[in-house]
Amino acid sequence: MKNFDYVRPGSCVEAAKELTEGAVYIAGGSDLLGTLKQEILPKYPKKLVSLRKLPDMKGIRLEDGALKIGAMTTL
Repeated sequence: MKNFDYVRPGSCVEAAKELTEGAVYIAGGSDLLGTLKQEILPKYPKKLVSLRKLPDMKGIRLEDGALKIGAMTTL
């Protein structure tokens, strides 16, 4: 497996700044890591940006009269 940088930003704003050329967002990454080991991707990522711990993307809340469920919320 080739080398790559791994970044775990603390906010969505930081995550957006990390998406530079060669960077890929991951949420869990278990499927991606197997793919990286087998080297079957057409283009190998230089950096993995984890979205797993972003507080803005987790949780269930009522906002402006609507129920919002974050994309990283586990049930």
